[in-house]
Amino acid sequence: MLDTGAAQSIIDMSAVQSMDVSSRNEDEFVFMSGIGGRESALRKRIDHIQFDSYHMENSHLDFAYLDAHPGINGLLGSDILVSGRFVIDLNKMEVRQEHVK
Repeated sequence: MLDTGAAQSIIDMSAVQSMDVSSRNEDEFVFMSGIGGRESALRKRIDHIQFDSYHMENSHLDFAYLDAHPGINGLLGSDILVSGRFVIDLNKMEVRQEHVK
């Protein structure tokens, strides 16, 4: 789900059960506040994130259980939307990456 009001992207821990998202010493617990209230998340440094032509290296990503929101596996927040130069075209109902010329 796209969340232009979220500063940080978050991934549902249930959706990535095959990955090791357990807590390590360098990780930190953070709290997010939004329309649903206050929830905790595990912020981890990720070596590499890639989907389609977008990639980001050595960045942080938040993981939490999103059980209160069935069917949502994560939120793409402004951290990824802005750094990836994504354009949300509501006329065409599409999201695309704007490439620097």
